[in-house]
Amino acid sequence: MDILADSIQANGKALTAGDVGFHYLVSALTQGGKSQLLYEMNTRDDVPGYGYQLRKGATALTESWAALESVSNNHLMLGHLMEWFYEGLGVSGRWKVHQHTGK
Repeated sequence: MDILADSIQANGKALTAGDVGFHYLVSALTQGGKSQLLYEMNTRDDVPGYGYQLRKGATALTESWAALESVSNNHLMLGHLMEWFYEGLGVSGRWKVHQHTGK
């Protein structure tokens, strides 16, 4: 996990995974306790990725990291981060609340 995290840091936290690999990257970072790094990678708006798509005005997932206007702009192909929002962050959030409140 440290080698992967160091590689991501060395690349300026830019997304370098494609459609197939991104799913595994999200899983590896989540399971490896690196959700903060995953968040930081995906909120950058100066390189192609989710933050970049938002900066370009996307209101749905685009078919390409670069949010090209010539391709589908309502596409779930890169939706692995949405899964992480619900399963990674959501489950972790419930677990933390449960630990602190006993509910």
